[in-house]
Amino acid sequence: MLREWIHSWYGDVVSAYVYARADSLPLPAGHGDRNRVTRFIQAQQGQMPDFLQWPMVALTLGFDSGGVALFARTFRHQTVTQRNAYIAVWKESPVGPMRDLVRFYDSLFTVGWCDSYLPDLVRSTPLEEFPPALSTRRAVHAEAPSPSGTAAAPDAIVIGSGPGGAITGALLAEAGLRVLMLEEGPSPQEEAFAPQAFTVQEMLTRYRNGGLTPAMGSPKIAYVEGRCRGGGSEINSGLYHRTPQDLLAQWQRTHRLAITAADLEPHYEACEAAVSVSKLPGPAPAASTMLQRGADVLGWQCMEVPRWFRYAAADASGTTGLLDGERQSMSPTFLQRFANAGGLMRSSTRAVGIEYTAGKWRVETAATGSGTGSPAVAAPHLFLAGGAISTPSLLQRSEIRTAGGPGSRIGGNLHMHPTIKVVAEFEEEVNSEAMGVPVHQVKEFAHQGISMGCAISSPPFLALSMLDHPRDLHRVRERWRHMAIYYAMIVPAGRGRVRQLPGGLFRDPLVTFTCTADDMYLLGTGLRRLCQVLLAAGATRLYPTIAGCPAINAADGPDALRHLPASLPRDRTNLMTIHLFSSCASGENRDLCPVDSLGRVAGQKGLYVADASLLPSAPGVNPQGSIMALCHRNASAFLASRGSRGALPLPSHPL
Repeated sequence: MLREWIHSWYGDVVSAYVYARADSLPLPAGHGDRNRVTRFIQAQQGQMPDFLQWPMVALTLGFDSGGVALFARTFRHQTVTQRNAYIAVWKESPVGPMRDLVRFYDSLFTVGWCDSYLPDLVRSTPLEEFPPALSTRRAVHAEAPSPSGTAAAPDAIVIGSGPGGAITGALLAEAGLRVLMLEEGPSPQEEAFAPQAFTVQEMLTRYRNGGLTPAMGSPKIAYVEGRCRGGGSEINSGLYHRTPQDLLAQWQRTHRLAITAADLEPHYEACEAAVSVSKLPGPAPAASTMLQRGADVLGWQCMEVPRWFRYAAADASGTTGLLDGERQSMSPTFLQRFANAGGLMRSSTRAVGIEYTAGKWRVETAATGSGTGSPAVAAPHLFLAGGAISTPSLLQRSEIRTAGGPGSRIGGNLHMHPTIKVVAEFEEEVNSEAMGVPVHQVKEFAHQGISMGCAISSPPFLALSMLDHPRDLHRVRERWRHMAIYYAMIVPAGRGRVRQLPGGLFRDPLVTFTCTADDMYLLGTGLRRLCQVLLAAGATRLYPTIAGCPAINAADGPDALRHLPASLPRDRTNLMTIHLFSSCASGENRDLCPVDSLGRVAGQKGLYVADASLLPSAPGVNPQGSIMALCHRNASAFLASRGSRGALPLPSHPL
């Protein structure tokens, strides 16, 4: 009874919030269905990391009750005018949790309201029972001799279908091994919609935790991961870089990574051919070329970054956009090769724990989404490709440890690229429905760890990025075609950690990351230089994603950037990232690396890592080119050591 009452109370508060914001925020035209937005927010709250769900509900109910002090009535019983005044008080509050709560609800409301297609959501309550204890010593499903659809038990199991898992699975299956791939995300039938539509529906079906995944720290950093067939390759920009050679040399020195640029060359070439890495066949979108224009004025280095895309011919205007061809993610490339070679994928299946017994790695599984469950499976070789968060989390849940120094602890050395954004407004049109993700990046300051580029800039994302400038939010509705989102990302000195919380009550790991004082200064430098290049390109107004920071007006001339802080304030800066790595760094330095140079988990027979966890540190560029080449090389070396057909040569020097 108490639980149902809390459900009802919480739902009333969310509904009151939605109705208040719908009458006050000057957002772009949406579908107009406030009840659907309410259900979307409730569903998203139910998808966020499970250890945050009840604290979020408690804060929400406290937010409601606190209205009595200001208006002698709870928030849900206030008038719309009073509600918005109350929200404004907390939005400017020095109390961090309540300020974060308001931004959380404003963000979800904005995305849900602006999305042109918000699917019906049948779940009306966000609260679910805590998952049962996930001890690896407890059988989740009955043992089965072999998965359905295979003639015999698999030779290898791959957990995760992103770039690392897809490449590993495809090469192993093509070499004649019986391979089973486990994917936690839904089957293609459950997530069918336009590819990379950047919609609410994509958030709900393809993003882990609905995209509500924070790295806790000061400041918090929002990050996103794919949880679908193809993993991160289905939700990212597809921009492709090879590993910078000076960075590879640094990894050789610090982590004793036993690999050279020459070793990686055939693997780069194989991956680039498989996913059609190429540049645009025609002019880039206008928002993209604005970076080139500004860089040319300042004499800075700017480049068009290739990406995995097979392009159609340019349209009549000579512009080629994201939708003018076929995106070459893992689904139509390596995963198709995996299926053609006889590999079996089991979707909606979460790996709960792993254990080595009787010469095989036994994987206990649990159904996710609409899955009906599946038996535990076992194979002599197990490849972990769940990503920089899920892979160390699974190893920790399974009590897998490696010998070495403190720096080699699994999950203890998380790296990322903290990113600050700014919305730029121009006199000319720079945006369109089909623009997708622009392809230019400014690399003038790459040696300092700063890169700049342009992000997805659809109206919902523009509105979301303008929440720190509520008085100018109406400009998105009126001038979104003249606006685009740009970013500056850094290679930080700070480090993070992935920790599975003790007690077995929670499914999701706690992710933390600490930005150093130097990192906040470097972000401030990156933001200032980003604003400089945009003003040089002709931007008339700039809107940094820093609460309380005024808009930057080009008309102010040399004084335009006077309000930008030299070091970004921790309590007012909104950071994000889509690049996570290094939580199981590879190399021969056992003081730093729990995984060796071929992806083998130290001290464990037949256990491998094949994802972004392998990268020894933040690469400073889009990481998937590095991930793909390393995993292609490691899978090929594994096959060569077995004398399997189709394997590329082993590294040119012994390990």
